[in-house]
Amino acid sequence: KSFVVTPKADEANAREAMTGAGLTLQYTRGHRYVGGFVGSAASEDAWITPQVDVWVKAVHSLADVAVRHPATAYTALVWRLQAEWQYLCRVSPRAGPLLAPVEKALRENFIPTLFGQRTMKMNDDTRRLYTLGVKQGGLNIRNPAEGATGMHIASETAAEILVESLMGGAELDLQHHQQCVRKAGAIARKLRADAASAFVTKLKRSCPKAERKWLERIG
Repeated sequence: KSFVVTPKADEANAREAMTGAGLTLQYTRGHRYVGGFVGSAASEDAWITPQVDVWVKAVHSLADVAVRHPATAYTALVWRLQAEWQYLCRVSPRAGPLLAPVEKALRENFIPTLFGQRTMKMNDDTRRLYTLGVKQGGLNIRNPAEGATGMHIASETAAEILVESLMGGAELDLQHHQQCVRKAGAIARKLRADAASAFVTKLKRSCPKAERKWLERIG
């Protein structure tokens, strides 16, 4: 068995109590659990960082693919690779800032290459536009360094019935759980759509007439 403790005082008390009870345990500062992490912040950072390095290399590799096969590279990023770090954001609310190198690779390499412009420079508004769904004129390429907290809260809300069942030792009401998941998903999607609509509306007011018409046609 493993017993996770963080503060040193708690660890000393735990060791004394377990030794007195005749139990031999393995102590650790943190451990991977159900796709997430339980333990100290430092241990969690050390667990996330190697994954970030892997994703950065993968983004650069897909950028190389995008030179000749942009549609294939785009599909691989949005439907496969992006899902991995979005899942991490849902189970680890601290992950967002640590994913900044992934966003840098997307912004400086993948997206410019997707448009055939390796030297392309984009401002913050343009990058924000590309995070939106296609109906809002975007590419659905999310900024991995943003939105982690919101995703975590949505996942917590969706799991409320399941957690209550586990904590209380009661039988899971599957129908009620599924309703909770659907409701949480619908609320999260509406909040995201409303935020996207507000941003596009603001962008229309400040951009040139030609770009405004382009955004209106896409919508």
